[in-house]
Amino acid sequence: MSSQRTANTATNGMNLINTDCLQALRECKDKQFNLALTDPPYNVGRKYNEYDDTRHAEEYEKWCKDWLNELLRTCETVVMTVGYKNLKFWMNQDPKHMMIWHKPNQNSPSPLGGFNAYEPILFWGKNQKRIGHDIFKTNIAMQDEASWHDCPKHLPSWEKLLNMIVDEGANVVDPFLGSGTTAIACHKLKMNFTGFEIDEVYYKKACNRIKHYTNQMSLW
Repeated sequence: MSSQRTANTATNGMNLINTDCLQALRECKDKQFNLALTDPPYNVGRKYNEYDDTRHAEEYEKWCKDWLNELLRTCETVVMTVGYKNLKFWMNQDPKHMMIWHKPNQNSPSPLGGFNAYEPILFWGKNQKRIGHDIFKTNIAMQDEASWHDCPKHLPSWEKLLNMIVDEGANVVDPFLGSGTTAIACHKLKMNFTGFEIDEVYYKKACNRIKHYTNQMSLW
């Protein structure tokens, strides 16, 4: 997998870049963004096209610390889902807050033998809006237009979370663009967006998905 190729697509005011996020973040200015909202790879053995999400634990943790440090430098606030498996590691990175995303219809296996119906969301940096409750609840659903991605975030839920954290006009970055959900949510909420995606195939498919949504919205 090459980390050197770079493509840049401007779609309705959004900056979508096919590049390695760590390399790109190192070129960004201090506090360039109000918010980073992302769903990084969890190192649980999933295959994301060219990227095999299987690393030695020490390598994975060092990589995570490297890009987290860049996010903390370039963003006022960092918010991300971190996965149940890695919660211990991420709690050791001194998050300021934690929220719970309650998904009553989730059917992922739980280590207790049943199903895992929540997802931890960690916060670093300053609070930009007052959040009344540290649990938010949404049912999730299949998204046919993002079925090419192994783990797309649920757009209505991601939009709700984003709206809880920052206001219209905020500058948002997602270093792991993936299926493009953060970009679409930002467009719907009239926020500025920058996204990085290292995989060329995912990048092109995410751009197409984002373009479909933004074109559809412009009709209204």
